[in-house]
Amino acid sequence: MMGDGEGGVYLRDQSADRSVSGGDFEGELGVNIDDPKEFGAGEPGGADDRCAQHSHDHTVWRILIQHAIGAEPEQTEAMPLMSTAGRLLVATPPLVDENFDRTVVYMVDHDHAGAVGVILNRPDSAHLPEPLDRWLPLLAEPAILFAGGPVAPEALLALGIAEDGADRESLIVGRVRSVDLSGDPALIASELRGLRIFTGYSGWGPGQLDAEIATGAWIVVDSEDGDLVDSSPDSLWRRVLARQGGRLAWLASAPDDLSAN
Repeated sequence: MMGDGEGGVYLRDQSADRSVSGGDFEGELGVNIDDPKEFGAGEPGGADDRCAQHSHDHTVWRILIQHAIGAEPEQTEAMPLMSTAGRLLVATPPLVDENFDRTVVYMVDHDHAGAVGVILNRPDSAHLPEPLDRWLPLLAEPAILFAGGPVAPEALLALGIAEDGADRESLIVGRVRSVDLSGDPALIASELRGLRIFTGYSGWGPGQLDAEIATGAWIVVDSEDGDLVDSSPDSLWRRVLARQGGRLAWLASAPDDLSAN
């Protein structure tokens, strides 16, 4: 399932605990994830000159990443790729596909059939439509919809952070649970620490995400409970990188345009 390109950064999983399969996620949220669209960070597009600049800058970023983790290119190529479920994908700029440039993606499911996640730092200007506005008191700030990705943008996916002692059957990965928006918010209010509702999701076909990670499009890191409902999404990309520590944290303060440095 690995691609033929340079190796990506994959930090060792400290706490992944998959409890619920993608099939349960599909049923509760009403979105078919059995055949996720192949729409990932490696999607080609844009003018030729922009692609050329992307290729140059992405090569620089791959070199910076390899130095940040103290690995030679042949070492990163050999890194084993495992499921990213419950972890974060941090986009390595620049990406030609604007859907994913400087995004932080929470991964809901990732196996041989493909991968599904939601973008955490793309707040939308839209507010909850009626009758879903009854969920507004449970929404984490900013209390608006978030764009989860380019797949099925008409669909609404709700994820929340479960309180201690939550029923494990309701959990997807770790403390993250799905929420059925057709239900009564009053019945689960005491079980949630925060709720986020996404329009659409990010999907990858079989082996596609593995190939993108292998070519350095994503840095895979552990998630924290607060990431899903972070109140300052605009700075989440840089803060997630900064908290990794060491040389990898330097990437958080790197200029947007590497060619201008």
